[in-house]
Parts: sequence; C-alpha cells; structure tokens
Amino acid sequence: MFFALSKLLYFIIQPIVWLVVLLAWAYFTKNEKKRVKIGRGCFIMVILMTNPFLSNRIYRAWEIKETPMATMQDTFDVGIVLGGFSDGDIYAYKDRLNLNWGGNRFLDAVVLYKRGLIKKILLTGDDGRLLGERVSEVDLAKVSLLQLGVPDSDILIENKAKNTRENAVFTKELLEKVNLNSSKLLLITSAHHMRRSMGCFDKVGLKYTPFTAHFMADRAQWDTRSTIVPDSMAFFKFEKILKEIVGYVVYWMQGYI
Repeated sequence: MFFALSKLLYFIIQPIVWLVVLLAWAYFTKNEKKRVKIGRGCFIMVILMTNPFLSNRIYRAWEIKETPMATMQDTFDVGIVLGGFSDGDIYAYKDRLNLNWGGNRFLDAVVLYKRGLIKKILLTGDDGRLLGERVSEVDLAKVSLLQLGVPDSDILIENKAKNTRENAVFTKELLEKVNLNSSKLLLITSAHHMRRSMGCFDKVGLKYTPFTAHFMADRAQWDTRSTIVPDSMAFFKFEKILKEIVGYVVYWMQGYI
C-alpha cells in the first residue's frame, strides 16, 4: 500500500502536473481576474523552476559531499549499490543495461572494485514499477559486471526492494544470510539521495561508510547562462530534488528514518 501511495504522491507533486492543472483552470474559468492571477502564478513558477542558479543553490545545500577515491585508505568488504541507475523503458532493455542520469552509482562501484577498494559488489533494487512488465535492473547489471570481469563469487544480488526503505531492510537480511552483516560496508548512491538512504540504513542498524557517486550540483559560475538564462535542465533538477525532499519527509513521518 505504501508503495502505491508513494507513486501517487510523486505524480501529484510533479511541477509539470501543477502547471497543466493551473493552465487548465485558467482556460476554463470565466473569471477574468482569476485567469490573470493564475497566468501570473504560472509565469513566476516557470521562471523560478528554470533558474539554474536557484537549482544549483538547492542542490549544494542538500547533497552529501563527495569522498575522493584518492583519499580512501580503507578496503571495504562490500560495496552496496542502490538501484535506480538504469532505464528499463529503453527499447533494447532486455538486451543490455541502459544507464540513466544516475549511472555513476554503477560505474563508480566497478571502479572501486577494480582499484581494490571494495571486495564484493551488492546490487539492491527491483524495477520500481507499479504496473507493467517487471524489469530486473540488478539482474541485467549482474550480467554487465560479469562481462566487465567481476567474478560471480564477488557479486551479491537483492532484487526485491521497491524503495529505499526496502533497500535497507532486504540488504540487511541478505548480508545476515551470507554472514557479512558485520563486515565493512560502503554505501553507494547519488549525492541527492544519500540523506534518505543513510536514514534508512541507520534505522535497520547497519554500520557503513557513505560514498556519493553522482552529483547534480554544478560548479559555481557567474556568467549569464548559469545565473539568469532559463534552463530546461534546471526544471528537471527541481523536480528531482522536490521528489527527494518530500520523500525524506514522508519517510520521517512513517518512522523509516
């Protein structure tokens, strides 16, 4: 039930949904003053949500800072990679792993393994779909790991989790099953998703070190393109961070973090 409700909530909070509803309201209302006010509101919303400077400031405040690989001295027994790094809607999804904008979670795990900083890679996550054909992201990712030279004995698969809370719960169960729950763990996910992930893994009692693998914040620049020129990517980023902040609050209210 929580999974279905969360999908509904994420649909409702999408800025593009707000804009469509407001524009429809403005179109059908017979009150001219109300139509003007709604139009102004939509204009202001678009200006704010497409502003790259504002988007960047929000991400810089929210994202967990990076851990440079060059400064890492410890070797970890298991690198836990949270799902959401590929796109199952791509036409050729059954034939290969199609990395999305969060693909660094997967790629950085491979680099960490190749550099000897993690001994095993644990992939956790279902396809996250409410309806439609199930696509096993982590099973496809395992095939890619094998093709990249990672032996099967160094790959752990958890393919039931549909959200971040279940990532933590089912990962703990798997680690206990293979007697690795007391090992040195490295938690690998995107910088904007790390806060909620850490809260969930703390809640289930796993000890880990966070490793942020993907950032949305840009380097600070003061040209017009980076400060005042509307940017469609800023709109995309605003939608992602809004989803993450709302998700964090909902998890806190549910007692998941």
